[in-house]
This record gives sequence, structure tokens and C-alpha cells, in this order.
Amino acid sequence: MPSFIYITDVFCPWCFGFAPVMQKLVERHCFPVRVLCGNLVDEPEQTASMGTPRLRAFFQRLSDTTGRTLGEGFFRLLNEEGSVVMDSSRSALLMAALKKLAPGHALEQMETFQDAFYKDGRDVLDLGVQADVASRWGISEEALKKALS
Repeated sequence: MPSFIYITDVFCPWCFGFAPVMQKLVERHCFPVRVLCGNLVDEPEQTASMGTPRLRAFFQRLSDTTGRTLGEGFFRLLNEEGSVVMDSSRSALLMAALKKLAPGHALEQMETFQDAFYKDGRDVLDLGVQADVASRWGISEEALKKALS
């Protein structure tokens, strides 16, 4: 059976925008999806450094182009006081841990963490936030902490 390899990243804004298209592809073609995550943001980036008018305009164009609305929580992260670090290597580790702890949900897990970041403005690299989101798949904070170590 053919499969689809999806290269994505929790912090990739175009990947966030592409999620509805990916869902339609999966529904229409019923093929397995292998999710490979990480390093699309090659250097850890502070969200506050993305709060420039030019990048805010980019995020608005992204939303207009894809139809995916970025949440007010995300725009708060673009302010210095709400800033978080976008570290793709750490988010890749998170996705790898989730694949082991709750296999078969990689695409849903990726999209759920993207939503937590780009819609809700949550620091998805914070263990408490990760555990809260991962509880959706019956994963405890302790199990997640152990898998991440």
C-alpha cells in the first residue's frame, strides 16, 4: 500500500496553514501518513523577534492565503513579554516521544501542537503544556517526561 511522507514542523507556519489540505488528502485517499518532524526552523528563534510589522504582515497573508486563522494568543507571543523560544529540535523530540507513547496518531499530534502554538499561543516546549496537550492521548506527564529524557 502506498504511503505519504509528510515533512513538517510544529513551528512551521506554512505547515500549520496546510493542515486542512492534508486532512482532505488523508480522507480522500485513505493512505497511511508517515510524519517526519523537525528542523524546519534551523536555529532556535525567539517569537518576540518576529513581531516586526513586516513579519506580522506575513502572518496575516498566511492566514488570508490558507484560510487558517492565527489566534490572538499567537500574536501575543510576538510581543516581548509573551515571547517563547521556537526550537525545532526540541519539538522533534516531543513528536518522537509521542509516536512511541501513543502510536498511530502522529499527524493528529502534530496538528494539535501546531494549533496550541499558532491558535492558542501556548509555549509548546513547556513540559506542563506538553503534558496537558498529550493527555488527549492518555499520556501522563510523568510518562512524557521519562520519554523525553
